[in-house]
Amino acid sequence: MATGGSASAEVVFVIDDHEMVRRAIADYIGCRPFVVRSRRAWADMLIERNAPGDADRARELIAVGRVEAEQLGMGRELVRFERLLARIG
Repeated sequence: MATGGSASAEVVFVIDDHEMVRRAIADYIGCRPFVVRSRRAWADMLIERNAPGDADRARELIAVGRVEAEQLGMGRELVRFERLLARIG
């Protein structure tokens, strides 16, 4: 763990790094549905955490996830993304 930073900042970096690795692997192996679900889960986490900037980042993830879910015909994920947007307000 890095020194000099706050514990919450370190957790954010770990979560963001982990998510980026998961997405990169899913993209590489061609598992686009997993990427859609991963974006939704990440957006959900950001909404729950509600730190400065989290709502904006969640909106970005939701927007990208919705486009990909539409392309893949993932209707249930589209409903879930809409519910997340409603929680942001």
